[in-house]
Amino acid sequence: MKNEKGFTLVEVLAVIVILAIVGSILFNLLTSSNKEYKSQVDDTTNLNELSFIMKEITRDFRKTKIVDIQNNQVVFKTKENNQEKVIATYTKTGDTLSKNGSPYQTKIRSFCVQSTKEPSKRTPDCLSTSKTPSAQEGIYLNIENTNGKRVETTLYSRGG
Repeated sequence: MKNEKGFTLVEVLAVIVILAIVGSILFNLLTSSNKEYKSQVDDTTNLNELSFIMKEITRDFRKTKIVDIQNNQVVFKTKENNQEKVIATYTKTGDTLSKNGSPYQTKIRSFCVQSTKEPSKRTPDCLSTSKTPSAQEGIYLNIENTNGKRVETTLYSRGG
């Protein structure tokens, strides 16, 4: 018998099968990791957008003396020399939230703004999230996008 060096066909096929199994496991792992990454990026982006809107509304609220809530519109006003001056107007039409008449954010499912003193003063989206009256002047905010992400807070006047 000759001393032949090399691999038999069975050994080569076994290695190919093992490599194919390991390769498919790695491919599935990478694919699922990529899907999860994209999902988390989308969630983070959605929450960042909603948080940005909330910060802007909070900033406008802090500048105001008067909050006028009507239908799908919220107007923040101040008084200067006995005249009302509009700081900002937020309006929800369809799934778009506009600020001062310009589209500000799309894919908004609900935009709820409600007076803390007079709960009957609220936007239509507040009907399912009605709050009880508070002695302190302020507004309750609840914003939800079409992906189901939601942020909410209650802002109170700082007095003065």
